[in-house]
Amino acid sequence: MLDSFPIPVCDHIRISRSKLVQRAAYRGWKASMRRYFYGVKVELITTSSGLPVEFCLVPGGQADVTTLYQLPFALPSGSQVYADAAYTNYAFEDRLAQEGIQLRVQRKANTKRLTSPCQEYITATMRKRIESSISELKGLFLRKIHAVSLKGFLIKVLLFLLAFQINKAYFN
Repeated sequence: MLDSFPIPVCDHIRISRSKLVQRAAYRGWKASMRRYFYGVKVELITTSSGLPVEFCLVPGGQADVTTLYQLPFALPSGSQVYADAAYTNYAFEDRLAQEGIQLRVQRKANTKRLTSPCQEYITATMRKRIESSISELKGLFLRKIHAVSLKGFLIKVLLFLLAFQINKAYFN
């Protein structure tokens, strides 16, 4: 399952005073939360049980569909990756299909590639699982991650992701 979630460096009102990052690339919009954030996004691929397999950290302003090219997709042949409509990229889907990986995207109504209602139901069900995994992961994060540099901030985020992966793999 594939999805992203934001990790803000600071609140939206404090963007002008941020010392960690000072570029427009880090200003992003999270539609599900209906708010802007200033920071990084984590693109996360998990198994059906919620165990993180791959992830990458990207600036917050980068669109989800463009981050597909930054993920390694080092998955075994025959894998199915479920994603929401933000990851609709037909060329990338075809490239993954040649490698034996199926990208199952929850389609919008005006899409060019229609899927069966059965497949839409399965995709919607899988999407709920990754949302619960992300909320478990965000539960580990502190309310505010204190860091002096962007590199230190990213290391702390990486350590939270690693701790979640270890916790999920060995203690659940």
